[in-house]
Amino acid sequence: MAKQNEYNRHWMAKQKASGLCIFCKNAKLPDSDLCERHYFIRTAINCLQNSKMAENLQMLWHLQKGRCYLTGRKLVLGVNASVDHIKPRAKGGKVTSIQNVRWCDKGVNLLKRDFTLDELLRLCKEILDHKTLTLRHKDALKIMVSE
Repeated sequence: MAKQNEYNRHWMAKQKASGLCIFCKNAKLPDSDLCERHYFIRTAINCLQNSKMAENLQMLWHLQKGRCYLTGRKLVLGVNASVDHIKPRAKGGKVTSIQNVRWCDKGVNLLKRDFTLDELLRLCKEILDHKTLTLRHKDALKIMVSE
């Protein structure tokens, strides 16, 4: 077993150095050690706890045309693409359901965290309202100081 593990580590290092996927001989994605096929498999395991959901994630990717479902930003696998649970797992969302996930920009997904879409939108509105009020307040202060 130890001999097999050593062989695997050596083979993966060789693949990585050649710019190939660590599991097969296909070209790897930018900023990833995986090809597109293995990227979808790894993402399915991590996000849906089932490697068999990889094809569904790939179909969803194509249905969304490689764009973030919240912002419309262009996504790049291995760079800024992530999977968002629409109803967060922390709030009872199904972990293993393809109907509960969408492709999302990594930064946007970090911002969303465990919020539902409605909660996120309310928070964004609150930030915008506060920022607008703060800017008006600063303008009023500038006028008062200059008089």
